[in-house]
Amino acid sequence: MLTALPLAAQGGSDFLSLGIGWSARLASPLLAAPAADSLRVYLPLRAGRVLALSLADGQELWSALLPLTRGVSVDAGRVFTATADEVLALDATTGRVIWRVFARDVVAIPSARAGWVVAAAGPDVLALRASDGRVVWRRTLPAAPRAPFSIDGDRAYAPLVDGSIVALDIRDGTIAWRVTLPAACGPITAVADRLFAGCVDNFLYSLDARDGDRRWRWRTNADVMSPAVQDGSRVYFASLDNIVRALDLGSGVQRWRHPMETRPLRGPVLDQDLLVVSASNELRAVRPRDGTLAGRFTAPAELAAPAVFAPADSGARAVIVTGATTGDWRVYGLMRLPEPAPVPLTEIPGRPLSPDAPPFPPGSPLPGASRLP
Repeated sequence: MLTALPLAAQGGSDFLSLGIGWSARLASPLLAAPAADSLRVYLPLRAGRVLALSLADGQELWSALLPLTRGVSVDAGRVFTATADEVLALDATTGRVIWRVFARDVVAIPSARAGWVVAAAGPDVLALRASDGRVVWRRTLPAAPRAPFSIDGDRAYAPLVDGSIVALDIRDGTIAWRVTLPAACGPITAVADRLFAGCVDNFLYSLDARDGDRRWRWRTNADVMSPAVQDGSRVYFASLDNIVRALDLGSGVQRWRHPMETRPLRGPVLDQDLLVVSASNELRAVRPRDGTLAGRFTAPAELAAPAVFAPADSGARAVIVTGATTGDWRVYGLMRLPEPAPVPLTEIPGRPLSPDAPPFPPGSPLPGASRLP
């Protein structure tokens, strides 16, 4: 169920016009959060398979039987995942395995972007060519990554389990810099010259992407939910004190805070001009300019994972999965619903006029008029 403010208050995102367009039952619980491209949503299931559904109607397109140990990532027509001893690439259209590379004990979802795949097997990092799986370089880090790598430009960034953050040159694996923070961090948000890291010491850190120098930090009342998101002027993030915050990108000064009734499942998603936050039983839309509530979608049951968003022309704009508390695992595609057809008038509105009586009593002013002095 979608609850939105009046049309005059809505932003340009179509989130406020979404409703359930299709649903499908899952035969197995989720292993990790889904991923999506412009045509399909990919669901890693605990039963040992990747399921691909059409975003247009929720129909099953293919299913690949694999002993998964991690979730999936998607880039350029490939789906990447890992088993206990391999990193694999699947064809996004058919589910066929395109290549597989030996890598034991992969610690996070393989990261894929711009033709690169970066995966970590313990402290050992492999950079693969996405097209054919060729290993371009290997690098042993001081500690294992704590979250997937974030690839931006010619750098790959990751938080390590020892509390440090490392930046690697994506071309050859050279360590560009490594800095140690007071506590371990979650996934890194990397955009141009800035990194954002939410850590378990209740701080969001802003680092210079060139050398790792700290620019500022902001304290919350609980651990920060990664990743953060930014729009060029502000950075937005959620924390386990059930608050979404907006900070100035340059100075770190807080611009607004938005309390939530239930705990966020992850950081917010920037959907055009709305921030959308996945909580336990709803998707909440917040206006980035001032943090006011724009609307919310109440899920049919408690969410099992954060919503995954797809491009505007992809059929379903968002996909949610429920079933963690009920055992009835279902996936829903949220689509822009058509406007209801206009209902013809059966009678002209207003009170009927009598030809023998004036519409207004004698001497009464006309509507909208004022008496002259």
